[in-house]
Amino acid sequence: MFRRTKTSHAAHIKRNTVGTSNELSFDVLDAAKNALDGSLSQPSTARPRPGVVGIESSKGWEVPHDEIKQRKARRQKHRLMTLVLTLVVLVAIGALGITALRTFLTHQGDTRSLLVEQLEVIEATDSDLVALDGLIIDLSTATLPAEPLPSQEEILQRTQAATQLLQQSEETIQSLIPDLVIAEDKEAASQAISAIDARLVMLETTDDLAAILIPAAQNQQAFNQAWTTVIEADELAKEAMETGQAMTSETVGASKDQSERALERFIEARDAMQAIATSVYLPELDAYIAYVQLRIEAMSAAIAADQAYLDRDSQTLQEENDRYNTLDVQAVSAYSQLSPSTSTFILEQADQQAATLMERYQAERQRAGTADSFIREYLGKDDE
Repeated sequence: MFRRTKTSHAAHIKRNTVGTSNELSFDVLDAAKNALDGSLSQPSTARPRPGVVGIESSKGWEVPHDEIKQRKARRQKHRLMTLVLTLVVLVAIGALGITALRTFLTHQGDTRSLLVEQLEVIEATDSDLVALDGLIIDLSTATLPAEPLPSQEEILQRTQAATQLLQQSEETIQSLIPDLVIAEDKEAASQAISAIDARLVMLETTDDLAAILIPAAQNQQAFNQAWTTVIEADELAKEAMETGQAMTSETVGASKDQSERALERFIEARDAMQAIATSVYLPELDAYIAYVQLRIEAMSAAIAADQAYLDRDSQTLQEENDRYNTLDVQAVSAYSQLSPSTSTFILEQADQQAATLMERYQAERQRAGTADSFIREYLGKDDE
């Protein structure tokens, strides 16, 4: 059996020479193995051919220089391609980032514009709301407006139109909130929702208040006209008394005519009050109707007394004079029991009935004002 000597194999191969000139590929190892096997079976005196690895006991296996250059070139080319690819990727990422940022900012700008549009819608509905608010505040403080009163139907149409606009605006703002990123925009949207909700409650409460205050205001206006008629009748009654002081057929006749006109005016006022008392809103007019009725009866007595004088019926004259004086005293007493604020007492009664509704209305009015203050500042209208 053939035995190898120590110098018959490659003793200097370093298996961990990655990246050096002694790096081995599988092709080189195969070539070296074939050369070694040939030298063991039959010694050769031929010189190694160029490019073929030979066995040198002092250096071990060597890789050809051409192979090394090719590998270096390939590595440089690979590094260059990697660098170029990296730069391309970074540029692409940067471009995508800029595009995404531009898209984001554009979207934010569009969303904010839509929010501002809805804030303008809220402001637009205030043209009706402010007018209604002024009316409600006046009536709730027993103040009749100078302009004609709107009907309940007109008020309902206006509140329904404003309610519809505000509800649509609220839905739009709710849809914008998820896309808002800037804290100030988010807060503006939140305040807008609060302002809308407060207005919706105010509009709903306005309808409820109008159902009480508008009829009361209409009754108050009608009563004021009736009371004006009472004052006119009273002036005629005074004139009739003064005219009849001379006690002649001519003066007593003139006094009687004036008393009859006064009686007509008192009856007109009483009938108007009775109509008001049986209207939709039922004010307490019994005391006023009773007073006017006493004045009607007193004027009837005065007319009867004048007629008795003209008829030379002294007994009837005395009886009717006594009846007039008694009724007049009773009328004076009844008048003293009436409210000193005859021009507002019906509204005052209605305001007591609507007190709970007004508390609710005022609370929402304050909430709307707080939200509006922020919105005005947000829109740059704080100084307007």
